[in-house]
Amino acid sequence: MTHHISEAHITSDPDILAGKSVIAGTRISVQLILEKMRDGWTIADLLDDYPRLTREQVEAALDYAAEAMGATANDNRPDTGSLRSSRVWRCSSYTTA
Repeated sequence: MTHHISEAHITSDPDILAGKSVIAGTRISVQLILEKMRDGWTIADLLDDYPRLTREQVEAALDYAAEAMGATANDNRPDTGSLRSSRVWRCSSYTTA
């Protein structure tokens, strides 16, 4: 598995979806991605239903959520308020060889 920094971004703007974390340039929230996947959707399903969405963006949303969850579960975590107040979140994506 190769790990690299992607150009995908997760943003938060109080004027878009009441400040929820979203895929940059869209109104697709990280929460929506997680809920769809919880309900059994695959990345392919998401890409079919949201044609402007890319695999890299979905992976960025998953990375963002994992980082946010790790921050709340780890005693040595950064201030979680800083995660919520960040305007742009650079995420990593994963590819398999």
